[in-house]
Amino acid sequence: MKRTIGILLMSLLPVPFLTAQDFDKQILAETDIQGTARYVSMAGAFTALGGDVSAAVDNPAALGVFRHGELSLTGGFYFSRVKATGLVDDARRVSVPQIAWVIHFNHSDRQKGMLQSSLMLQYHRLKQFNRNSTMQASAAPVSLTDLMADMTNGLDESTLKSENWATNPDIGTLSKLGYELYLIYPDTGDPKQWHSVLNEGETVSNTLQLTERGSTNEYSLSWGGNISNRVYIGLGANLRSVSYSREADYTENFFKGGTFTTHSSVVQNGFGFDATLGLIARPTDMLRIGFSYQTPVWMTMKTRSSVRGNSNIYSEASFPATDDSYTDNSYRLPMRLTAGAALQFSRGLLSFEYDWQHQAKNSIEDIHRFKVGGEAVVSNNVFLRAGYAYQSPFLKNEILFTPDATDWRADTDFRQLLGIHYASFGVGFRNRFIVAEAAYQFGYDKSRQYAFSRYANNTWQSMSYDTYTMTHRLVLTLAWTMRR
Repeated sequence: MKRTIGILLMSLLPVPFLTAQDFDKQILAETDIQGTARYVSMAGAFTALGGDVSAAVDNPAALGVFRHGELSLTGGFYFSRVKATGLVDDARRVSVPQIAWVIHFNHSDRQKGMLQSSLMLQYHRLKQFNRNSTMQASAAPVSLTDLMADMTNGLDESTLKSENWATNPDIGTLSKLGYELYLIYPDTGDPKQWHSVLNEGETVSNTLQLTERGSTNEYSLSWGGNISNRVYIGLGANLRSVSYSREADYTENFFKGGTFTTHSSVVQNGFGFDATLGLIARPTDMLRIGFSYQTPVWMTMKTRSSVRGNSNIYSEASFPATDDSYTDNSYRLPMRLTAGAALQFSRGLLSFEYDWQHQAKNSIEDIHRFKVGGEAVVSNNVFLRAGYAYQSPFLKNEILFTPDATDWRADTDFRQLLGIHYASFGVGFRNRFIVAEAAYQFGYDKSRQYAFSRYANNTWQSMSYDTYTMTHRLVLTLAWTMRR
């Protein structure tokens, strides 16, 4: 009963109180600006432009602008560097973020009606998970053992000793872990009240090491049509796949002696579906206006989690890796609205875009992304491009998360993304049949990484670290235009 009341009280707090599923949604909904070199170099500001295979990911009406078929292949090199508490970690990856085949149809030689249309099959990488990070803190006044004791309050010691504890729905894995490593003990007066092994006011030094891997990919079938060279329409059906893994090694050294280490892992795999509708209008030869709508993404995910640990508080103790636990969850990721405008000049263009992601009935705030990109014609075949984009935070205020007392997942770490900046430039060559383009993108984000947080004595306590991630992406695109 105490455990249930505590959870209910936390849910009534005026600050955002999130669940593990909220953070899963954040990870699943994250996207990068990836695609062809032209798309990347202009920061993805293509909703009103069209004419690029990656633009169809945002707005399928982009296919209506095509006047010929195309085969396109993009390769890329990704490098990330995470800085936290004076420590630096690197990660790198070579990938193929985009492959597309556009089939073009001519319908009429007239100037009105449905003049042309295009059908496209495309593979597109939406997100690359590739981060290593290490964070440290000294003389920290909070300990993970305090959270373990909180989660165990209300339990009798005999239930934790049981060999069948894993089948007891009242026992969370973190409680069993703390008990087996001698990190918590019951009160002598009230055996269902638990305490940390640390003395009152004792501080700890800690280290958190994280490794993230995986990607989010989209496989789409899209169609776009050209109406009278003034209006372009499009629709798409998309299959999204996610493969994500995170491993966390957390160590605490107690001020008065003793240490413990836990290793937790979470692996998620799943598929989802969504649809997109788009429109581009060309009221004048100089101006284009674009709109698109992406339905919520309905996803089914399988999550696997495990944890192990060891300590030397009184003597050497260990907690063997738990059998991998599985669960199947259904997620509804945010819907997305996009609007853009582009100005075309005789020797170039300038494009603007605004994206809005909205999750109904959820603690996650709306995410906003602003993009601007430009292109200059150096000669009839050579182009220079540049772009900038900004994405708003996942949550603007301090976020709070404590695992459910009966949760089989023992990962307590979570990340609060505080905003992302992208800057890019590129060069392109095009002739009648060949397209060769290159782009460089620099990304910078600030985050607050949490080892854990807990609610105690009418206040929230957390162990967090400020982290800064810099990413460098080099993109090369080759395409063959199938002109008649």
